[in-house]
Amino acid sequence: MSEIEIRASDFETDEDFQQQIMADLGLGPAPPLAPSEAGEALVRSPNTIGDAPFALRITQRRGGKAAIVYRRAAGGNGHDELLRLADLPPLAFRAALPMLRNALEVGDRFTNGATAPDDCTSPGPYRPIDDDWGPRVACYAIITAGLVDGNRMLRAAQYLRQADANQAAWWLGLLQQGDSVRALRALRILTEAVQ
Repeated sequence: MSEIEIRASDFETDEDFQQQIMADLGLGPAPPLAPSEAGEALVRSPNTIGDAPFALRITQRRGGKAAIVYRRAAGGNGHDELLRLADLPPLAFRAALPMLRNALEVGDRFTNGATAPDDCTSPGPYRPIDDDWGPRVACYAIITAGLVDGNRMLRAAQYLRQADANQAAWWLGLLQQGDSVRALRALRILTEAVQ
């Protein structure tokens, strides 16, 4: 059985973190979650994403729904871990809703639809994303980090929604390299996320 990394930083308080662990063990309900910036890493067994290469966790923040994009990677101990790639703040999340709905509907094949709630954008556990939609969503999250123009975010989401999956994977590889400033600027211009 593979395992997935979760961080205490994904929760507002230590109590929320402990309640989520209890819920994962089947000992109580999970609270609404909101990410923060610092924390320790823990490992837990996956029960919602199967073998999906990417995952999305939708959370509720003060400004509305937001999301965190994760990518599966081999951990040092031989188990799979989900590594946090980027956040989607509420404005970027709303601009990307059509793309996110497509990604989550396709991703549910990893769990035979077992994790699909009535509204696919409800806050809750990790949701699987396949290797076609994962790079698109991850690129979108990376290029919209720090932007504030909702119309530009919408253009970027529309561009990446229609982009070739291999092209998006290539861009994601460039964006994850150590010195990715030029690649980030180039993709922002190509997707019209900036002028």
